[in-house]
Amino acid sequence: EDGIRDQPRSRGLGDVYKRQVIRARLFVWHLFGYWPEIDGFDQTPFHFSESGSKEKYTLEHTSVKEVGLRENHQATRARWSASTWTSSDASDIQPLECMFKGGPQVCDKLKQALQRLRDGEPGVWDNCSVDTSASGSYKVEQVLTFLDRHMKPWSENRRWRILLADAARPHLSPRIREFCFQRKYLLVYIGGGTTCTMQVNDTHLHLPLSKIYQDTEMRWLASEMQEVPSRLPSVKREQCMEF
Repeated sequence: EDGIRDQPRSRGLGDVYKRQVIRARLFVWHLFGYWPEIDGFDQTPFHFSESGSKEKYTLEHTSVKEVGLRENHQATRARWSASTWTSSDASDIQPLECMFKGGPQVCDKLKQALQRLRDGEPGVWDNCSVDTSASGSYKVEQVLTFLDRHMKPWSENRRWRILLADAARPHLSPRIREFCFQRKYLLVYIGGGTTCTMQVNDTHLHLPLSKIYQDTEMRWLASEMQEVPSRLPSVKREQCMEF
């Protein structure tokens, strides 16, 4: 899949999947007389030191021959995942979920931390959620939980919507397709090698989201090192959520 992402035929394949979306919209229009909104969800990886995993600049005097670097190298390799959502409906507030490696006890602590954030800033964190898994990545059960939390419920008066998802293994489960249909969503897959041109989460959201996260993280790390210069700060799960 990845071998064709930067080649012209990636865009050709993208046209194939675009036609699937067009057909789904036409189907709804002919059957119900309206154009459905289009949503999309995806997962993207983050690191416990996201800025350290990227080529970020380190400040030092220009005359210095060597730049001192203090980095928690292990944190630049330890990962967690964010589940993102996009929509053609500008009136919607899009959900965001953090997925960490851990068990039920870790999950309970993170939910308590999220509740404290909600209490401190009412309304800001309402569409955010947190979950854990043994690997720290999404399997079918975690995807179902995320969709159950954030999908609009079935209603006779609510219109059908189209939901775009990449062809990752958990998304291909019949349970995911059936669940989406039960919530009045038509699930349309974006095939391998085309998400870089087809999926809004990849083309317009994940890169700026990572940049904002890195900038926030670096400001926090700088303030911690100014406060205690002898200590190398370490980002915890709760701070990843807050960033």
